Amino acid sequence: MIFPIKLNKDFFKYIPTNNFPCVYNPSKILDEGCNRLHYIRAVSNLKFSGVFKTTTSNRFLKTIIKLSERLVNIDDSVILEVGASIGTTTLDIQSQLKYKRYFATDLNISLFYKIIGKWVFFFDKNNNLILVTNDFFIFYVNDLKCGIIKKYLLKKIPNHIELESTQLIDPDLVKLNSNKIVFTEYDIFTAWNRDKVDIVIAANILNLAYFTVSQISLACSNLAKALHDDGMLIVVDNRDVEKSTIFKWNGINYEILNRINGGTEIESIILEIII
Repeated sequence: MIFPIKLNKDFFKYIPTNNFPCVYNPSKILDEGCNRLHYIRAVSNLKFSGVFKTTTSNRFLKTIIKLSERLVNIDDSVILEVGASIGTTTLDIQSQLKYKRYFATDLNISLFYKIIGKWVFFFDKNNNLILVTNDFFIFYVNDLKCGIIKKYLLKKIPNHIELESTQLIDPDLVKLNSNKIVFTEYDIFTAWNRDKVDIVIAANILNLAYFTVSQISLACSNLAKALHDDGMLIVVDNRDVEKSTIFKWNGINYEILNRINGGTEIESIILEIII
């Protein structure tokens, strides 16, 4: 069940809520000096186009270890990570692999907002209102079915407001300040318009809970065109347990090189792709 209104855990953490959904306040990402743990918790409650921006560290260690074994004598790989969220998993991966350039990408790397009194209004890159918070509640605007509440929230926004923006990047990735890592926007349903890469990592993004078969096929076709021949596509799904499939792109189609815990649910879709 979708709960479009949730309690602000900052206020209700010591008050019984009778199992009503209670979440960390996404507005915490705007606090100067917000520590990394609080930042990650806050970001994970942002929701873009029906998908939460969930992120944690050490999500697929077995896959990273297997990949590092394959790349043990290679130190000039170009890596493309799609659906990188704020780059928390990027930190895990880059610490274990040698590489020449690392593109960490996501569709939503910036967030726009306006603070009006005790209220914070969040907008996506297309200026669509997606989230509203105050001291007590978090409103997921796109999930609201009650028109009265929606109108009430919209009336609080003045006409012709100027929005501020913040980049959604893991604080530790910012501190790393590596000139080998490029954090940039990329939509997997469009062509990759930079140089070809040796490795594509798609963790917790390509699955049938998020996308249709045709969408997954389109995305993996675009990623194939981004890869050098003999490059690798790593698909990870750890919603319950870490499962992954390592594919090789041979210039015509994908082949399976390795599976972890039985592989991923979309293997058959990817194996049918021919370019």
